Amino acid sequence: MINVLNKTLEEVRPVVKNSANEVTICKDVYTNEMFVVIKLIDRRLIKRILGLLYAPDGSSLLPDDMFVGNLVNKENVLLVFRYLPERRLFSYLKSESRSAASTIETVKDLIISYFALKVAPPLIGLLIDEDNINVRPDGSIYFGTILDFENINFELKETDCSKKMIDIINKMLLEFNITENGQYANTKSIMLFLKKYRNNTYGSLVEVYNDFKLDGAKSKLGLSWFKKIIDEETLFKLGKKILIITAICMICIFVKWLLEKSTLMIGFRNNNLDLIGTVNMTEE
Repeated sequence: MINVLNKTLEEVRPVVKNSANEVTICKDVYTNEMFVVIKLIDRRLIKRILGLLYAPDGSSLLPDDMFVGNLVNKENVLLVFRYLPERRLFSYLKSESRSAASTIETVKDLIISYFALKVAPPLIGLLIDEDNINVRPDGSIYFGTILDFENINFELKETDCSKKMIDIINKMLLEFNITENGQYANTKSIMLFLKKYRNNTYGSLVEVYNDFKLDGAKSKLGLSWFKKIIDEETLFKLGKKILIITAICMICIFVKWLLEKSTLMIGFRNNNLDLIGTVNMTEE
């Protein structure tokens, strides 16, 4: 049992154990809430890592839905993160059939999620590791909290992180056989990205996002038009008109049938056959 930050945690499974840290998934014995507990072992890392997690005023640089806090435990420091279920982006892309439009939205959400990170590049580098990027069923992105600080690179710069993100986006697109997939090959933003990536002409991640907005704007416009078409009130009015027209047609068909079957109509037709002009054809 681990008593930390007013929580009583029991180990569910160990994840990492090395000279830098021990990473364990734990569960609160009272609430069943899941957490990631990282014990920092290398004392040379502790101060530097805490400096990445906290602002000078002591506030956390990571959102509350990711980071809970830390506790000094003898010579070690325990970092407590909320456990976020692992649904790895690339495993998802390989197993799920994706349209060009949904892939573009996922790429854009990945970039937006990256820009939302307020921590320094060394920590960003860990968060945007390929195996730490997860995707929800709706295609939106979130970063996991199972972090191995043995892999942290304190020399990492913002440009390095941007380059890493662009490489990840390229790999995302290449998960599909674009040369044989018509919808990808005909998508302007994807073709533009691949061309710029090959020529190494991207200057920033903002430029990448703006290129993917080209198709996104069209998609949203189309979606807006589609929503207007399937608006509940519009459907009701359209259905009402169709029902009325159908009813009128059915009534006309029924009236016609009745007239054709009525004795008056039969007699009228027979009478027409018996008379030509003023001559009665039944007379000898």
